[in-house]
Amino acid sequence: MISLLGFSSLALAQSNVPTNHKSVKPALHFRAFKTLGPWTYIGDVAWEPDSDGNFEKLILSVRRKFPNHYSAGVYIANTWGEHHGQDWLKDPQDNQWKWRDVEDKTEFNVGALVQKKWSLSPKITAEARVTYEYHLTNDMGILKIRPGVSYQMTSNWMSYFRYEAYFPLGFSTSTLYKQGYYLGAMYSGISGWLIGPFARHLRHEWNNTPKFKTATGTTYRMHEDLISLGMSFNVYF
Repeated sequence: MISLLGFSSLALAQSNVPTNHKSVKPALHFRAFKTLGPWTYIGDVAWEPDSDGNFEKLILSVRRKFPNHYSAGVYIANTWGEHHGQDWLKDPQDNQWKWRDVEDKTEFNVGALVQKKWSLSPKITAEARVTYEYHLTNDMGILKIRPGVSYQMTSNWMSYFRYEAYFPLGFSTSTLYKQGYYLGAMYSGISGWLIGPFARHLRHEWNNTPKFKTATGTTYRMHEDLISLGMSFNVYF
């Protein structure tokens, strides 16, 4: 009887915590580039999986090239369907903890970035990017560090790997809020286009909000793995 009660209490506690679905979902990226001298103007539309739903974003950015393979830029982003820790709420209708429906929730972010590239060989290029992003809607700051490497396989095919670490600035007890792993390839055989498949593994660390701790008297920390397979389309004017 004691074991049964203990198991029931554990199951109840776990039901209050977000679930790691570990499913593979489709994704799509479309980017348009216009270069005028040292300046490049970019429009970016993306559709990706998110916790219990889909995440869409529209980004408008401008970047400038500098000597020694440096570049810097700023951007503004409009997103829909992105979950945050405060969106894990108790539904008053059934008293169950679940993700709030954010499909139509619109948010605005701004950011600034600096990037450096190194030519390691005629076929291998390394890069490092540092981005500060501020979520205007949620008053959250994030520091993102993204190293990467690309390899020119043939005259028309290039492969790449990138890792991105998301550091929360004051809104989470986690050291790393997210970690992203990206692997893909791009085909340049069509004039003005880069097209190719990619795979992404985004690991998101969720932990309890003060509201959750007050309501349940417990805390939690768990990882959610968002895995996507998609296509990327880049067009250059």
